[in-house]
Amino acid sequence: QQSFCSVYQACTRFLNCIQTDQLLKDAQGKLEAAAATHAIVRRKLHDAQQQRAVLEDSIRSNKEELDLRAKLHDLRARLNGAHAELGLLKQRLAATVSPLTTGMN
Repeated sequence: QQSFCSVYQACTRFLNCIQTDQLLKDAQGKLEAAAATHAIVRRKLHDAQQQRAVLEDSIRSNKEELDLRAKLHDLRARLNGAHAELGLLKQRLAATVSPLTTGMN
């Protein structure tokens, strides 16, 4: 009976070793899959960061363009105001010069 117990214990230990080895192999496979997934996620994160940088540059360019358009609009308004003021000055000058030239003739 002792030799049977010894054989039984040896078989049990052997089966436990096989199960443990299989568990280790499964864990190794899961670890490798997780590492591959991690690499994919890191690549996607890097791509997303690059896209974000491009978008931020585009936003900055668009903001600069909008600022320039606002300045251009302001300059056009000033120019129109200056034209109107020049027109008034011409009318005043004509009104001032007209009596002078009339008296000269």
